[in-house]
Amino acid sequence: MDVVDHKDIDEIYGTLDQFKALRKETKNEMRIILDFIPNHTSKNHTWFQMSRKNDPDYKDYYVWMPCTQTDMPNNWMSVNGGSAWEYDSERSECYLHTYLKEEPDLNLAHPVVLKEMDSIMRFWFDLGVDGFNIIGAEYLESNGSDANADTLPRNLPESISLISRWRSIAESYATKPGKEK
Repeated sequence: MDVVDHKDIDEIYGTLDQFKALRKETKNEMRIILDFIPNHTSKNHTWFQMSRKNDPDYKDYYVWMPCTQTDMPNNWMSVNGGSAWEYDSERSECYLHTYLKEEPDLNLAHPVVLKEMDSIMRFWFDLGVDGFNIIGAEYLESNGSDANADTLPRNLPESISLISRWRSIAESYATKPGKEK
């Protein structure tokens, strides 16, 4: 499922108020672990819509490279097959998508995007979430910086650094024995 709002729940799973009620009822009986998808969002996410318009506050939230409709930045392939690049006629550039073209990759090298991800984790921890399952951790740093490479880059030290960053946030919420995050 594509992320449209990191701080809300898709209606097929209920509402945020229902989540809060569930957490209140099960606080000492059940741990709640959420999927965390820091690699990409939906094309329908407000951030992407603003980025494709070159809004100065959002233009670098995603991985964009110069290209044409027929000449991609490189020959990278997405995990699901086909080019990992998609031409966007509004911005007249290509954006990177590790998975589906409907899921543009966030630019995790951008400090503001990282702060947004940190804020998302804190939001859910503040609501009582016990932890996160990081989806797509092996592709966290495929930010298009090596446009001459033949395959999507997998920079393990940078991925570990990001996971360690988020682990530190989790540990800051583990205030008592038995309350590990």
